[in-house]
Amino acid sequence: MSYAIDLGTTISTVSGSERQRVERVRINQGVMQMTAKMVEKKTYKMRNNSDKSRVVVLEHPVRRGWELIKTVQPAESSANYYRFKVEAKPKTTTEFTVQEESPLESRFSLSSVTPEQIAVWVRERSIDPEIEKSLRAIAVKKSELNDLVQKIAGLEKEQSDIFRDQERLRDNLSRLRNTPEEAALRQRYISQLEDQENRLGILRVERDKIENSRAALQKQIDEMIQALSFDKLL
Repeated sequence: MSYAIDLGTTISTVSGSERQRVERVRINQGVMQMTAKMVEKKTYKMRNNSDKSRVVVLEHPVRRGWELIKTVQPAESSANYYRFKVEAKPKTTTEFTVQEESPLESRFSLSSVTPEQIAVWVRERSIDPEIEKSLRAIAVKKSELNDLVQKIAGLEKEQSDIFRDQERLRDNLSRLRNTPEEAALRQRYISQLEDQENRLGILRVERDKIENSRAALQKQIDEMIQALSFDKLL
């Protein structure tokens, strides 16, 4: 309040905000955009202790990106303020509420959406059954992809373990002398190296096979994501 007040009138304010549910969902080129609204209310409480009515002029700041809703139109406006004229009756407390809303947008990459996040959106009713079905189909494929990645990691670990053991065996071989007593041990080391080389050959074939499956599945997921397109009002 900037003017039209005397000592017989006191002002207090109460502010609050809340986020409204998602109203629109747009999916395009692998990005999901959710549009909700943030609503803020500010209630001015005017106590008129005098015996006469008072006209109170309230100045409320104009904020970029916010619009008045469910509020009496201001008596006048400037670039920075709305001005509301409110009658404060004698010996009473008059309340005047200014309510505003602003769009609230959230963006998500479909490639990073998890089943847990989908469950939250379903619970909050932020997506409809059709969008849920499409997102869960992608999530299932991503889970299959993760299984293949884990298998590849397991093969790589086994391969690394074999390489380290081969270094140990070769080091032991280099320390052996050409004596009849150590000939059996030399043969044992060589046999182990041969077995390990055979295993490495099997691992390479298995890894190549899984890598091909992973690449094909990744391509399928990318195509599913790019093909997904929605623009829905909920």
